[in-house]
Amino acid sequence: MTLIITRDDLARMFPRPKSGAKAKIWDSYADALTSPEGAALFARYDVTSARRVRNFLTQAKPETGGLTIVWESGTYTAAGIIRVFGQGRHSAGITSAEAKRLAGNGPALFDRVSFLGNPRKARELGNTQPGDGWKFRGLSLLQITGRAAHERYAAKVGCTLDELAEPINGIHAALIEWHEKGCNAYADKDDAISIRKLINGGNINVSVARLNGVPEVREALADAKRIWPDGTAVASIDPLSCRLGDRGQRVTDLQNRLAAAGYPCGPIDGHFGRLTERAVAAFQVAHGVSGTGIADASVWATLEAAKPVVVARADVTAADLKAAGSETVSITAKAKKIFGALFGINAALAADDQSGLGIADAAIAQGEKVKGIVSRSTDLVGSVPAPSLRFVAGIIAAAALFAVWRWFDRIEKRRVADAQTGAHLGR
Repeated sequence: MTLIITRDDLARMFPRPKSGAKAKIWDSYADALTSPEGAALFARYDVTSARRVRNFLTQAKPETGGLTIVWESGTYTAAGIIRVFGQGRHSAGITSAEAKRLAGNGPALFDRVSFLGNPRKARELGNTQPGDGWKFRGLSLLQITGRAAHERYAAKVGCTLDELAEPINGIHAALIEWHEKGCNAYADKDDAISIRKLINGGNINVSVARLNGVPEVREALADAKRIWPDGTAVASIDPLSCRLGDRGQRVTDLQNRLAAAGYPCGPIDGHFGRLTERAVAAFQVAHGVSGTGIADASVWATLEAAKPVVVARADVTAADLKAAGSETVSITAKAKKIFGALFGINAALAADDQSGLGIADAAIAQGEKVKGIVSRSTDLVGSVPAPSLRFVAGIIAAAALFAVWRWFDRIEKRRVADAQTGAHLGR
């Protein structure tokens, strides 16, 4: 049992930027936090009550700028450097003169703060190589910092150092840190400041005056209490369920099982994209259930029992789909027949893939026939004043007819291609 986080909840606490790079980062965090994999991680580390969820997310407010930062940018102003790394605030003890020189230069700032310019901090963080201060700067939801921490959390999550920057892995690492520092006990008392000491200050005895982000934490907790008040209902989750937008090993396993069952879904990449959604829907329809495209427990159970299929469906044709009852192919075939009869389109022309040129060539080739069609039509509605204009009208009509025919033809071809790759919806 765990409290389910929704995108609407997150948007109330962390307003989504309207556009740009920060909006994309917000979306990636929101996708991970609201995914079944994210919910399973919250359950795994027992962050399952309203108090625990809201206090965990409260700490993310100052660390990620409201879910808009993955890596600490380093583009501090001089005033910002003094506020975070200045004398009496940080072991680096940066002076005003240094702050002016380092402002806007992330690599130089972090070399000064956590490597050559601050050997004690470098030892504490495990930074041993030139550039480590920048390379292993604050990362993801709780801004994990330092080579030693990056390597340790990557090992615990089971990912590479590069993969640690992926939102779901960053959330996993943050929950590990939360668990190791015993933050649930303080969350149960709604003691966000003690949690801030553990996350930002490193220990419970650090002075509040040395902490960063305290005003943001207090503001975020007040917002979170309105969104997830005490007693917020919890809901059960299906740890196997996955849907469009999910990522991770669970999706990779699903893709492998679908492909083995004869429903290939493109690259086996652990990303639940449109092809995977269509493959799941096709599998569902083929087994007598509604094609939702969501892999729930019943889909997994059916996949477990499905016999592997070796032969691919690369030889599927439009005729096969029509015989199987495909409404799409049946309708397009009728439309093509009607427009083909009006325009005299033959099989050779159907293979013409020169967009635009094919339409013009066909219009000229069929000009005389269309002129006759137009002549008969204009007898009913009045004459066209000039022969040249009548011919132009005929060419336009021919192009329009051909364009409509091509449109239906492309629908049919795409439908067949979907069927050949297993990414169809069973209709």
